[in-house]
Amino acid sequence: MSRTDSLGSAAASKPLRLSVSALIEDDAGRYLLLKRAASSAHFAGEWEPPGGKIDPHEPFDAALRREVKEETGLDVVLLGAAGVTEFEIERLRIIQLHIVAQASSTHVRISKEHTEYAWVHPGDFDRVDLCPKLRNWRELVCTVKEDPPT
Repeated sequence: MSRTDSLGSAAASKPLRLSVSALIEDDAGRYLLLKRAASSAHFAGEWEPPGGKIDPHEPFDAALRREVKEETGLDVVLLGAAGVTEFEIERLRIIQLHIVAQASSTHVRISKEHTEYAWVHPGDFDRVDLCPKLRNWRELVCTVKEDPPT
């Protein structure tokens, strides 16, 4: 089966957009998640890691540092790739790069895009209403824990 067949012709005809997210772990082995505001156009009320779409001509690493700073107030150092997910919204297919990041602190200041934040242990991901786009996020985190970027 070709990639187009597995996506379906409607999905394959949608324009692609690249986005990024940060897997930020604290000293207790928990990961930072943000709850999207009820007013969000997509995935309202669901939890996600910090990140977002990349602006045209913006390097992905600069985009991720910008998004994390805007959404959390944190400065991060990017350590390496964790994986990729792909999902659809009405008019777009999104390919999301997940990057392991280290934060300068755990003092989070959320933006208006989100209503809450939480540091969540991987064993508790099932108790959080994660965005459907993150269906394999637990596997990404477990893979990073087994083989961290150097």
